Amino acid sequence: MSIALDQVSGERVLERPLLDFLHSLRKVRQDSIIVHELPWNGRRVDIATLTATGITSAYELKLANHSRVVEQAFYNSMSFDLSW
Repeated sequence: MSIALDQVSGERVLERPLLDFLHSLRKVRQDSIIVHELPWNGRRVDIATLTATGITSAYELKLANHSRVVEQAFYNSMSFDLSW
């Protein structure tokens, strides 16, 4: 169980650089809604955003198991405008 907890805390270190990057590209602004660990269809989306223009995006963060992140991003693409 400690491996899963370590990985979750490790993935959290990726959040701030991602959000800073999205701000620099103007993909999210001050009026965007940003939710961490959004419960969605029995899973959790690492970061979900809703912009003032109504665009929804889902972001999955992984330090390892890259095939799993692609799978999760695929599932998210069915419910969000953009999935990363």
